[in-house]
Amino acid sequence: MRFSVLFAFGLVTNVAIASVCKPRPSDSSSASSVESVTLSISATAPTTTVAAETTTATSADLSTIFASTVGDETTTEAIETATTTETSVTVDFSTTIKTTGTAETATTDAITTAATTTAETTTADATTTTADTFVPIPTFDVLAIGAQVDGQKLRGHVTTDYEMGWNLDRTPPILAFSIDPDTNQVKEVNGNYLCLQYGDPNEDYPNFLKLCDPGSVTNIDIGLGMVICEQTRDRRLECSAPAAQCVEDDMTRMVTCSALPGTFTGFYTYSGMSEGITLVMGPESNGPTGTAYQSVDLGIEPASQ
Repeated sequence: MRFSVLFAFGLVTNVAIASVCKPRPSDSSSASSVESVTLSISATAPTTTVAAETTTATSADLSTIFASTVGDETTTEAIETATTTETSVTVDFSTTIKTTGTAETATTDAITTAATTTAETTTADATTTTADTFVPIPTFDVLAIGAQVDGQKLRGHVTTDYEMGWNLDRTPPILAFSIDPDTNQVKEVNGNYLCLQYGDPNEDYPNFLKLCDPGSVTNIDIGLGMVICEQTRDRRLECSAPAAQCVEDDMTRMVTCSALPGTFTGFYTYSGMSEGITLVMGPESNGPTGTAYQSVDLGIEPASQ
């Protein structure tokens, strides 16, 4: 570390030397007058390097400035008029130098600047979004959405081999169902399952939804398929069954059932029976187009019984 000190030495009898008085610590500017000051700067090191340049002037203004910064920034200025010899000494930090002088009159202005540090803190808001947990309805009624039976609940006999639908003869009870979480098979509360009896589209004989016994063999060869369903978040049923058809031979009157590509996922109302409006299934696209058919969706709500 290096520092420079500018000293002025008087060549007349009454030599005036401007020196530094260390001001009292303060957070604001202050001024003081001092009658006598003794300045002593001492440093000790093994080696000394001194570079000096001397300039002599007569009746010149003497201005000696000594600046020191320790923590805060301080500027000290002293002014005296005299005939002086000005010596500039550059001293290495490892130089030993001692100077003692007396000033008759000295005016010292001390300015202290306090450093201020401002810390800004930014707080980030954390937003957590939690998806709604979907809870299926354990036991539900089925109601029509659309078609000529919009808003009406599905009814039917709780025994096997009967069609189900709306406005049926003898007004059977409202059917309540649950879905097996392992197989997605639809079970009526009395123990029978939802099945599809395949028909012959060429003879305008649709695929009727019925209840079948749990021990029944559901196989396309015998014209019976199992329906599987799941509940959606908007409280509807999405169901499917293997696509198939059962066609009667004109010569033998024998019915032959066979699989068709894909699955049946569309629901329709069928008004071609005298018993009322029945629920049938078919392809969702390119489904039955006769006047007796209307597309319908199936909604659900908690069972009323």
